[in-house]
Amino acid sequence: MSWLEHSLLQMLLLQKLRNKFMSDIKRIYTGPSLVAMGLVARLNEVGISPVKRDDHESAIRAGFAASIANQMMIFIRNDEMERAQPIIDEFFQDIGEEVSNQK
Repeated sequence: MSWLEHSLLQMLLLQKLRNKFMSDIKRIYTGPSLVAMGLVARLNEVGISPVKRDDHESAIRAGFAASIANQMMIFIRNDEMERAQPIIDEFFQDIGEEVSNQK
């Protein structure tokens, strides 16, 4: 197998893994980091561990910054959504923000 074929095979396998992972999670919020961290803390209180994604921070660590600062995406597993939804709704009601994100 040539190095090109090997590289393509690796890329296909990584894409397959990424697709599997993304089908098992749901994005519940995209917005300011401070709000996102508050939501994460509230979910952590009930034993739900969301996945945080900050593209700006990742870009800085990689040596370039071509994204929007202070924006974060929050994901949770699909099987936790039923338990998380009331907490998400209550959190946004408490901070006075509409829950139009990702519903």
